[in-house]
Amino acid sequence: MKLLKTLTTIASIHEAANHFIIQEMEKRGIKGLVPSHGAILNALYTKGSMSMKEIALTIKRKQSTVTVLTEKLVQNGYVEKQRDADDCRVSNIILTSKGREFQLFFIEISQNLNKKIHAGMSNNEINTLTTFLEKIESNF
Repeated sequence: MKLLKTLTTIASIHEAANHFIIQEMEKRGIKGLVPSHGAILNALYTKGSMSMKEIALTIKRKQSTVTVLTEKLVQNGYVEKQRDADDCRVSNIILTSKGREFQLFFIEISQNLNKKIHAGMSNNEINTLTTFLEKIESNF
């Protein structure tokens, strides 16, 4: 029963975090994005131009999922596709000016979410929690 409680708690936290992110974006008038776009944008903010395959590996999602999410980002003007100069079968995803401008909001919302998640926790507790969650993740 403890396993079920752990999974239920993780799912509840995930849902609450997504709700928080949506509220934060609404406060700022940001439309067309959902929380799952954050992983792709973060990867692009960190690494720059990436292929769909690289994004999928980086954010640990199926390539088909990344394709759907990226198409929505393209439609909303946050990223664009460019054919790879060396391999025309590969599309690289790059941030547009709108995508780069969103980075400040992204950082602010991420910091606010982290404050909410870690409220009342010591650095040691945060490190321990992170270690345990990474152990769980590595089992999959």
